[in-house]
Amino acid sequence: DERIKTVSAFLNERMNGRIKLAEKFLSESYKAEVEEKDLKAIVPYGRVTAIDIFESRRGDWVVVVIKDYWGCSRVFKFVPIEEENEFGKFKIDNIIEIPEAK
Repeated sequence: DERIKTVSAFLNERMNGRIKLAEKFLSESYKAEVEEKDLKAIVPYGRVTAIDIFESRRGDWVVVVIKDYWGCSRVFKFVPIEEENEFGKFKIDNIIEIPEAK
């Protein structure tokens, strides 16, 4: 699925410290909202342990589990939208960490 490919490409660039290239996979509106330093804080450095599509009535999104630098597994919701450029037809319009349920 191209949505997973877009999120995977974004995460690959982010985890390798190439934030400027990672920004190419963000929607224009989301790029206007977040700065480079914000993006580093939103998505921690770590290892992706799972990635999949979550389908809901309010729209589909990509769920990602990242094991961060300290060994904690954190879950993120990546909201894809159709916005085409030379890097593909989907872009990430929002990234939200899903807090652990207690």
